[in-house]
Amino acid sequence: MSLIINILIWLGIIQSGSYYTQEEISTLLESNAGTIQQFQNDPVLQNDFEQWQNNQSLQIYNVAEDEEIGNR
Repeated sequence: MSLIINILIWLGIIQSGSYYTQEEISTLLESNAGTIQQFQNDPVLQNDFEQWQNNQSLQIYNVAEDEEIGNR
């Protein structure tokens, strides 16, 4: 499910850090099916998403590393 959430965040359909119920996510998936299908069929968009996702992971890692250094 987290991959779906990340795709929805990347597409700008939902906001990071907000709370959505399973029902709300299902409704958003249904109402944005065309956009999501375009994403699934476009290798350039998929590559952009993968780079964005890697950057998100790197940012999380850097924040955790900074906090660890600050605790020393």
